[in-house]
Amino acid sequence: MQYALRGCKDWSDQHLPLTTTSDEAAKMFDISIAQYVNWRNDPSVGGVDGSLTRMLSADPDFLLGHALNVGLQVLSTTTAAWVNPMLQSQVDDLRTALDKSTATEREKSHCRAVLLWADGQMGAATQEWEDILVTHPTDLMALKMAHDSYFYLGWPIEMRDSVARVLPVWSASMPLASRLWGMHAFGLVETNLYRQAEKEARRGLELDPKDAWATHALSHVFEMETRVPEGLQFISTTLGDWESNEMLACHLFWHWALLHLEQGEGDAALDLWQGQIVPKAIQSGQMLDIVDAASLLWRMKFEGVDAPVDLCRQLSDVCQPHSDDHALSFNDAHVVMALLGGGKRDEAKHVVLSAENHCTTRPLADYPLKQSTAILNAFIAYNSGDFDTAVATLLPHRCRLLPIGGSCAQRDVFTQLLMMSTIQSTHYQHWVRPLLLERQASRIDSPMTKRLIARAMAAHLINDIPATGGLVSVRST
Repeated sequence: MQYALRGCKDWSDQHLPLTTTSDEAAKMFDISIAQYVNWRNDPSVGGVDGSLTRMLSADPDFLLGHALNVGLQVLSTTTAAWVNPMLQSQVDDLRTALDKSTATEREKSHCRAVLLWADGQMGAATQEWEDILVTHPTDLMALKMAHDSYFYLGWPIEMRDSVARVLPVWSASMPLASRLWGMHAFGLVETNLYRQAEKEARRGLELDPKDAWATHALSHVFEMETRVPEGLQFISTTLGDWESNEMLACHLFWHWALLHLEQGEGDAALDLWQGQIVPKAIQSGQMLDIVDAASLLWRMKFEGVDAPVDLCRQLSDVCQPHSDDHALSFNDAHVVMALLGGGKRDEAKHVVLSAENHCTTRPLADYPLKQSTAILNAFIAYNSGDFDTAVATLLPHRCRLLPIGGSCAQRDVFTQLLMMSTIQSTHYQHWVRPLLLERQASRIDSPMTKRLIARAMAAHLINDIPATGGLVSVRST
């Protein structure tokens, strides 16, 4: 991995001055940002943890360095300050340092953003970062942390436009400039602008085929447009480009498995789940990987694919320590999915009670309690065979799940839960046809939707579903 290795003067020359006199601290700050944006730990510097340690050892008073260190921990969502005393201590130290600091206003604004995030106020944190980008549009730390936060919040328009506003200012010679195309592409795909998203993602990949986030954005295009053969060819033939970006590799294997499931190839999806996804989730312990493993487990369940019991239990064991984190409602849903998959029903019910208590004690947190508890309780009901309760719980919220966060592709597991619950319900079968029509309209030519229609027809729940020929396809140019 190559870096700009900017020292103090280099940062000042690019109008992003750092309040440190240590070139080593400035360079390790640069390397840490690069690894974060590239989704890859560089062993030559000990990975992100190693470069952060070297940065703060070089200058223990480097305020922005401390903000980056705490920010990367909280934005990982694998832990939260309110359940992690060591992290809470770092947050408290950052707050104290901010009060005493003579750093630049830009650096102080970064600190305020991280402190807000650590307190569960993600939306307010993004405003701090956007304020930075108004005056410093090439501040990649602000851009990337805002980008990730919008993803967590379920704010796709902001995620798209935050990058669009600064793109014209960036020149190709700026460090990591090519990564902005993949970031912009992801915002475009999450706002259903698939043609533009594909164009931007491919531009990023032309500049660097190893751009994992551009690969990721293009994978979303293939998923949302159900371009399964094309997607499978793309993700399999580029494996050598993205697999070394280990922070995102598990997620890209998840995308690979989704394409197989869409095609009805459950065995291929299972092979990826047990051969790549679960081992990576267990090894890393990171929530992004855990989420992928839990999500695919349930999607395979809906397709009638049985996962090995021992792996399900191992996954639930990894998830259980996160039952009281509540860093994200999206994470909570997947923790419950994993716990249920491992046979831990009581532990799954505890997550619901814990989330309700969390929102009572932290009322300012950006946590969509109504939608979250609806999803959690619907999974628990489905797991118990109480399909009517699952439908009654989730149906009123089905069009209001954006605040849960994640991508359209990720939230589709909740739609699948509702569909499968409705088909197997007693009192909600009249909703089968409307829900199938909704899904068919949004996922043109989806093999999975066709299988759901066939299942409903075989159960005599519907007579037929009209073709979508009268609808305007989102693929139109």
